[in-house]
Amino acid sequence: MNDDTRTQDTDVGGDGGADQERPSPARTARGCPACGSFNPSEREVCRACGADVVTGDPLPWPDPDPDVQVSQVVTEPNPHRWWLPVAAILAAAGLLLLGLVVAGLGPFASTPTVPDAAFDADRYEGDTQDLLLSDIATVSTVPPRDGRSFEAAQMVDDDPETAWRSDGFLEPGEANGPLEIVDLFLAEPGWISEIVLRNGDQSDLGTYAEVARLRQVRAIADGGEVVLLNLLDDGRGRQIVELPDPVLSTMLRLEVMEVFPGTDGNGVAVSDVEVRGWTAIGDDPALAAERAEIQPATAPLPFEARQSL
Repeated sequence: MNDDTRTQDTDVGGDGGADQERPSPARTARGCPACGSFNPSEREVCRACGADVVTGDPLPWPDPDPDVQVSQVVTEPNPHRWWLPVAAILAAAGLLLLGLVVAGLGPFASTPTVPDAAFDADRYEGDTQDLLLSDIATVSTVPPRDGRSFEAAQMVDDDPETAWRSDGFLEPGEANGPLEIVDLFLAEPGWISEIVLRNGDQSDLGTYAEVARLRQVRAIADGGEVVLLNLLDDGRGRQIVELPDPVLSTMLRLEVMEVFPGTDGNGVAVSDVEVRGWTAIGDDPALAAERAEIQPATAPLPFEARQSL
């Protein structure tokens, strides 16, 4: 055999397989007695709940290390920004006030101005005339007695033998102070220049002295026009009271402020009252209505008696 004969080694398994990767042994797991989660066998603490995987007891927290200092950070408000909430409140209040001003509400509501009414003598020529009344009202009226009626309409019937009588006087402080109130409503707006009165109950002298008479009356017209009238106690007859200037109005309120006392000391009487002037013409009726809407002679009272004439 030739010594030069070469042989070829062929690995057919044998020791050459020693270099191949061998499978790892099986890994075991055990359940946590506390929560039941499975953990690798080498773990001593459950990865789910942190308990001891053997006993199931929770592990104690370690005592704090006295050498370790724990610092607490406390954030304090910036003393230079205290004005921010105050400024926000003031801004909100300013916006609210601005809204009220723009909308004209609350204390900023605008009050309409009563238009002026100047009497033009060239348009109203001739003497004054009786202004027709549509209604009359009083706060109180005495019940009928001795066959006589004393309702409010009795003082506008142009009959001195009839009269209106109040049932006593208003209490002090009631209805802004007057002792009694009489409202005269005009059938049409007019310029009022005179008031004609038959003061007291003029049916006879004895009755005249018995019941109180008007002494001082406050006459109020639309638009805030107020005139103080001083009357006389000169017995039976008519008194004519002229206003300083004619007043445009739709009604006239007479507030009794003082009286000449009567012998029975109960109530006041008026036999007759007339309102004289000129019925409004042209643009004056519309002007009178506007003045009455903005500032009427007065707000209605809970009258016991108001009559249509």
